[in-house]
Amino acid sequence: MRSTWLTALCGLTLALGVPLLAGCSALGAGGGSGPRVVASFYPLAYVAGRVAGDRAEVTNLTSPGVEPHDLELTPQQVADVSDADVVVYEAGFQPSVDEAIDQSAGGTTFDVTDVVPLEDTGASAEKQGDGPGDAAKAPLEGDP
Repeated sequence: MRSTWLTALCGLTLALGVPLLAGCSALGAGGGSGPRVVASFYPLAYVAGRVAGDRAEVTNLTSPGVEPHDLELTPQQVADVSDADVVVYEAGFQPSVDEAIDQSAGGTTFDVTDVVPLEDTGASAEKQGDGPGDAAKAPLEGDP
């Protein structure tokens, strides 16, 4: 498990590093503060910030305390996606981010699942007994 996570982190670092470095070299002497990177949720924003350092401006679309799955983008956030040099996201995780990218992403888009594909573990709530009412049906320890 640790090896898979480390591989994912290395792949993400390489995939983010190349576009960011390319963006930095394209700025030239009269450029702005660096490339604009938009990340769809915190872990991606964290990695992008660590990779870019102070050479890029990283924006997290998901505010602290907001459930990432439930994110609905504001018009300003859609504009941020449109204006970004790099958008880092996980396809299918946040539908509003997917829609904004499909409609208006002008820069490079990076879907992290292209680096580390999602694996089907075969687990589901139905198989695990996590459905409604399953707790009431489960026998208690010591029950006959």
